[in-house]
Amino acid sequence: MDALRVETMSLNPKSDATKSREKAQKTADQFEAVFVKTFVSAMRETAALGGDEGGMFGSGPGADTYASWFDDNVSSELARTGGIGIAKALMTEMERDGTVAKDKEAYQGEKKAQAERIQRIASGNDLQMAKATGGLNELL
Repeated sequence: MDALRVETMSLNPKSDATKSREKAQKTADQFEAVFVKTFVSAMRETAALGGDEGGMFGSGPGADTYASWFDDNVSSELARTGGIGIAKALMTEMERDGTVAKDKEAYQGEKKAQAERIQRIASGNDLQMAKATGGLNELL
């Protein structure tokens, strides 16, 4: 048996939609990480700390290493604590566009809420609200 095939076998195989969503999420996270690192680097470079002495880390040997370390750590900490929302916005847009399947839990929650609204309408509890808002289509 092919060694690669054995490594990729799983007791819980993932669907193509799940694999596609995971790949899109990873790409969105990487895009956000690059953006944040570029943002932090530009912010640090334009900081007026130190005046003509080379900025935050001076101009001596190793200053560029410390600057790079600073950029990496600040950007990774921003990403670890939730980022700035670019990856989430990208995923939402890809879901809306149909490029990526919606998250299974979010999709099920959405469908459950819709079913509950239909049930309330069918039982007559929301009939007055339906009349006031312009019909059943507004509630759905």
